[in-house]
Amino acid sequence: MFNLLVTGSAGWGSSRDTMSQGRALEFTARHIEEKFMQGSVLDIEAVLRLPTIFACENSRDGNHIPARVGTLTRVQLLSGDYQLEYVLDPDIPPFQMKYYLVLRQETLI
Repeated sequence: MFNLLVTGSAGWGSSRDTMSQGRALEFTARHIEEKFMQGSVLDIEAVLRLPTIFACENSRDGNHIPARVGTLTRVQLLSGDYQLEYVLDPDIPPFQMKYYLVLRQETLI
């Protein structure tokens, strides 16, 4: 299992970013959501234990920003946004999300 974080901006920063609280577990299967939410509170410790794919939404001009793999090191809820601190894995090269999508269809991830 892993976290999949998708931003609509121009890409992920080098070590910090924010995500709206409403986006947490959006489009996630119910049984997985129940595993990571205690009521309406995100189980941050459980999320921190998983590897993370940092991806970007596809742009309208066809320019696809590669996804990266890394580790969340800190998640804090402040004023309706999650403040994320993370480390991108230098040993795993960036990759196009289209490869993930093919793998997802073939393996039902």
